[in-house]
Amino acid sequence: KFKDERPLFPQILSSIELLQHSLPKINRSASEPSMHRASHTEDINAFTSTYSRLPVF
Repeated sequence: KFKDERPLFPQILSSIELLQHSLPKINRSASEPSMHRASHTEDINAFTSTYSRLPVF
C-alpha cells in the first residue's frame, strides 16, 4: 500500500482500544504464585546449595 492509504495512528489506536474493551478480562488467582512457590522451594534450595559449591571456570 501507499503511505497515503495507510490508517493514521489515532485510528489504529482507537481500533485497538475498542478491541481491548470487547475482550473478556482475565482474573488471576491471588493464591496461584504462592502455591507454586511453596511446592518447589525444596527443589530450588537443593539446586542453589549444590551449584554454589561448584568451581567457576
